[in-house]
Amino acid sequence: MVARMAQLSLFVVTAIIGVLLVGQLRSQARPLELSTLSAQELSSLIQTLSARNVDLTDGLADLREQIRDYERAELQGRSVLELTEEDLEGLSAFGGLRGVEGQG
Repeated sequence: MVARMAQLSLFVVTAIIGVLLVGQLRSQARPLELSTLSAQELSSLIQTLSARNVDLTDGLADLREQIRDYERAELQGRSVLELTEEDLEGLSAFGGLRGVEGQG
């Protein structure tokens, strides 16, 4: 009985590895052949990739700023929850879900 369970377990693990391997090979089998693209298509691809790079760089800068805010808050004895609540208040006001006072 133990040998049968071991064989079954080995079969399941092998099947999972096989499925993952097939998926990996299929994803690598269809690379974008740059040599077949026209100059206009290459230009468009470069613009798209550059725009995506800018978006990712901006997102990374935002995340780094958020980490710095959390680290500063920790040094000041404030919790991440307090910072998140402040962010939520600002977003609620910006979204018109909460009234605000003062000059706009």
